[in-house]
Amino acid sequence: MLSGVYIKNFRCFKEVDLGLEKLTQLVGENGTGKTAILEAINLCLSPSFLTSRFDEQDFNNADEGDIVIQCYFNESFTVNLPDGYQSRPVPCNIVHLEVKRRSRSAPSKALNDPFTINHFVVPDDSVSSKGEGKWTILRNSGTDFDFDTRRLSFPLTTEGLPRPFYFSKDRTKQAETGYATTLNKIAIEYNWRFRKELENIGESYLDQWEAINTTILDAVGAKKIKDTYSPIKKKLEDLLGSNFDNLELSMLNLEQPFTKSFLAKREGLNQVNQKGFGSGISTITSFFLIETIANLAKEEILLLIDEPEMHLHPQLQVNFFKYISDIENQLIFSTHSEHLIDFKLWFGIRRIDHNYRIHPDIETLNSKMQFNDSSRPIKEHLEEFIEYYQYKTIHIKENNQLFFGRKCVLVEGALDKYMIERLSEFNINDLTIIPCYGKNKIFYYQMICKAFGIPYFTLFDTDDDGSTDTNKTLGENSFDGYCFSFKKSMENCFGISSNTKHKGSKTIDLIDNSDSKKLADEIAKCLELIHVFTTSY
Repeated sequence: MLSGVYIKNFRCFKEVDLGLEKLTQLVGENGTGKTAILEAINLCLSPSFLTSRFDEQDFNNADEGDIVIQCYFNESFTVNLPDGYQSRPVPCNIVHLEVKRRSRSAPSKALNDPFTINHFVVPDDSVSSKGEGKWTILRNSGTDFDFDTRRLSFPLTTEGLPRPFYFSKDRTKQAETGYATTLNKIAIEYNWRFRKELENIGESYLDQWEAINTTILDAVGAKKIKDTYSPIKKKLEDLLGSNFDNLELSMLNLEQPFTKSFLAKREGLNQVNQKGFGSGISTITSFFLIETIANLAKEEILLLIDEPEMHLHPQLQVNFFKYISDIENQLIFSTHSEHLIDFKLWFGIRRIDHNYRIHPDIETLNSKMQFNDSSRPIKEHLEEFIEYYQYKTIHIKENNQLFFGRKCVLVEGALDKYMIERLSEFNINDLTIIPCYGKNKIFYYQMICKAFGIPYFTLFDTDDDGSTDTNKTLGENSFDGYCFSFKKSMENCFGISSNTKHKGSKTIDLIDNSDSKKLADEIAKCLELIHVFTTSY
């Protein structure tokens, strides 16, 4: 399994080291580098022909040197190196890719690639090192076989090295015939198999085709053919002679009938091609096509998907996520959908913030948070959160949106959220407001925000008793002190008591009709602090 990737000077990343799980979910705002991570892995693990796949835009804007990408694995794969007599198996656990700008022209070449590629594998610790980039192992004869990174450069014969299958945003093209697409590769395979059988079926095949061809031409009509196609044939014959007396208007490549093939749903004569399936179904069809071919390869594979939810209805997103999360192969994907985040697998969630930092990190997970009468590392709180199914009873799926925001405000309920959205006179577009549905649940959202590097403002009611353990804990666990508590409740600021009938609808009505210049002191103070919070991060 790919256990991590190190990226330096590639696109938005100056330097990052990212740990990976069997199912890794990359989340964060737009433009934070989720796609760049997938493409870095794909490039590093692709076996060859990389020079043409890089351009100047792939270097980080800070321009701090060469691009370096390293993929490292939890178990070693084998590289078979010829040692002069036979092949030597060399256990390796790292793939190294380095891209440099070309400094001078290559000898005897009229045109030069702008970059040079250094792409090799690195032996694991069981192989004796002879210095940087040099190793040695014993031959069967007992003599030393010395080799270096040049001998370990791609292309190589490997066993156990996962092959990447990257589903980019334009993956629907993979289900169409065209250069290097998956369907085109299938068509080539089918054409080859068909061509082998032509000797056995040739005569009957030609008879059937002649009948179909005649039917089609008869439907067009002799006059139309005479007016359009026949003059062309006549002129070619007159100019070039009998070489063109067998010229015809072909509708099928007889020896390679799959060359222009396409996926279609058919009822009688009516055909609906893949584009007519609808964009979401077309996307899934392309995925299943590539996945099927990947599995037929009978080799270790790694699936990389950029936004699996693309074009999918929410319910289809849920069903598709169930499918891909049960796949046996390792899967790494980016997403902007709350339907594709499984908090049960929190250890596989990687949130990238707008400063291109990756969360959670080990230091944060080992830091302690106070909850009631105990102070424990965040990692232990998270493990307990899963063990007691609190990710189902407390963390609702709709609140997965906090992973995609820049900063959030944690509130007790929907009324608090509505009050902030309705009465704030400052820009709250960068805020994700999360209703936790109960003061006793806010702590868990504080824990999630802290673990995944999400700045948060905590807002709650003290219910006329600021001395309770819950009130103290929420204040102590606030982010950089950004916290506000109403003396009684937010509703009380509008004159609504806890026993008021229909208090929710009445509170909303009062919020809608509030004069922003005459807000209760507590409401005004609360909004002022949230405003300060929004401008600080």
